[in-house]
Amino acid sequence: RPALRLDAADDRSTWVMTSPRSRKVAEMRVVGRATLATDDAATFSATAVSGSIEIIDDPAQLTERWIDELGRFFPAGPTGGDCVLVRVEVDRAEVIDFAGGITPPPFGLVPAVVQRSGDRWEVVAAERSE
Repeated sequence: RPALRLDAADDRSTWVMTSPRSRKVAEMRVVGRATLATDDAATFSATAVSGSIEIIDDPAQLTERWIDELGRFFPAGPTGGDCVLVRVEVDRAEVIDFAGGITPPPFGLVPAVVQRSGDRWEVVAAERSE
């Protein structure tokens, strides 16, 4: 089953819902971090965010964040035992967006990167192998 992005919060976290039996949840439990990536072919853009994670199986929180469209993936609903919430506290974001003009030099070969440092964000150089 896919991980489904639910929303982004003001506290720099983003949430996804997925199966607790998935390979990705098993890996996140070991590593304690996750990276979420999206792309938009129409605008030739891509974003990746990463951060520490919290896996939540509390029925009240699952029900609170539940949206009806999730029923296609989790037919037993938010309390059926086959879904968990993953809260990613974002501490790094990478963006490349040709339509929006976010294309650091060398043109389009590296993303624009911001990283959390204490209580503020800093622009950092993207890593690129030579």
